[in-house]
Amino acid sequence: SACLVGSEMCIRDSLAALEGNLAYHADIMVNTTVASHRFKAANLFKEQFEIMLNTPGSYDHPFESLKWISKLTSEDDKFRIFSWIVADDDVVSKTYGYIQFADGKVITLNDSGEITSDLEYEQLGAQDWFGALYYHIMPFTSAGKTDYILFGYRQFAKFDKVKVLDVMSIKGDEVKFGKELFVRKIEGERDEIKTCLLYTSPSPRDRQK
Repeated sequence: SACLVGSEMCIRDSLAALEGNLAYHADIMVNTTVASHRFKAANLFKEQFEIMLNTPGSYDHPFESLKWISKLTSEDDKFRIFSWIVADDDVVSKTYGYIQFADGKVITLNDSGEITSDLEYEQLGAQDWFGALYYHIMPFTSAGKTDYILFGYRQFAKFDKVKVLDVMSIKGDEVKFGKELFVRKIEGERDEIKTCLLYTSPSPRDRQK
């Protein structure tokens, strides 16, 4: 039966139909064996997913069939963050992400893909995000303002997985990653203050040493 344009039922049906296409592309971008096919599917997925996220009423849509991406909602229900990884043939991965706010605003996260010597001391934005697949959000309040610690990881080589603890701050229409929160005490020296923490998992070869 026809639905009224703009009605809740019509929006729900439209989102469900779009999600069916998304699930197809998501399956290919994660599971097919040919890297070029994975990235072609990833581009189609990203393009269609962005349209969905910008559709009015989509904030409450659960995206239940998208089992290959991370979907996290903050405890205060102010936003949710989506992230996923697409692996190249040499297992170097590209990370994708979006933040969708309850008011409908959507921010695209663009993966810088680089670990620099200064990364743990920098503050980054959506345009130079150090991409990660997030699995947990922990809010904390300081001086009356709530920020969020994001727990995630990304893969750079077969046995080179980097775990990430990053702080996300919301400032108006922007998000910032990195905050001087992590303090390392060094005897006889000034404290070392980092804006995020990176942990590299040892390879099986390293664990055998």
